[in-house]
Amino acid sequence: MTPEELVPHIARAYLSVLAVGFFVLILAEAAAPLVEPADQRQQLVHIGRNFGIWLATLLIGDVVFGNWILGFSTRLFDPMPGLLHGVAMPFPVLVIVGILAADLGEYVFHRLAHRYRLLWLVHAVHHSDDQVDVSTGLRFHPGETVFNLSWKLGLFWALGLPLWLVAARGLLMAPFALAQHANVRVPHRLDRALQSIFVTPAMHRVHHSPRAEENNTNFGEIFSLWDRLGGTYRASTANREPKYGLARLSGERWQTVRGMLATPVTARSFPSL
Repeated sequence: MTPEELVPHIARAYLSVLAVGFFVLILAEAAAPLVEPADQRQQLVHIGRNFGIWLATLLIGDVVFGNWILGFSTRLFDPMPGLLHGVAMPFPVLVIVGILAADLGEYVFHRLAHRYRLLWLVHAVHHSDDQVDVSTGLRFHPGETVFNLSWKLGLFWALGLPLWLVAARGLLMAPFALAQHANVRVPHRLDRALQSIFVTPAMHRVHHSPRAEENNTNFGEIFSLWDRLGGTYRASTANREPKYGLARLSGERWQTVRGMLATPVTARSFPSL
């Protein structure tokens, strides 16, 4: 199969994978929750708010900036002039190289988002969620998507890899992002075994801790290899009581869609979050 034949299938599959994964994990959260919701009505409000910020990010970040301004959708097959330009690779090898390169790039971007103030103010919207569940996998500020898409374009330009590989990796990432945030009990032994290759829910819960020494670890998105190589891996512990959110952004005003959209501006006066 050629990239031109594959990409339309990826585009059609993405929203389907996202929808099915979300629905299945919502059912799993109801059947085997890691933390019992204190208030079912408030839980529905929480999910609705995270869905609202996702819609805003989809429109502003992906459609307006990604497609209209950067022209991602029209440049998917454009040759990039970087390091690997002109290197002939079998199709499966190209896909593997592209997914690994994109995942490493996301690890680096994620570390930068925690280090540099401007990036942290937009990324903090994701970390300000104090009720982490499957909907948290959708909770990103449009500004973060703007920075992230610009980073991906620059990275793939430098590597000489076509942008359609970003879409391929996105299809793989969608179920990971939902599962890593799902409020579902997973046997600790199974989770620890999977951590040797993948970023698991328990591993990612450490990253959502309010404590800086923990949320500045486990930056990987699909593969745990990058955290191990980068010295940022932190193992989860059995029967750990999960705690989430950011101390400065724990009030109601930071949890509404309007509050999340305004966070990079309204939180800028805080010396730390």
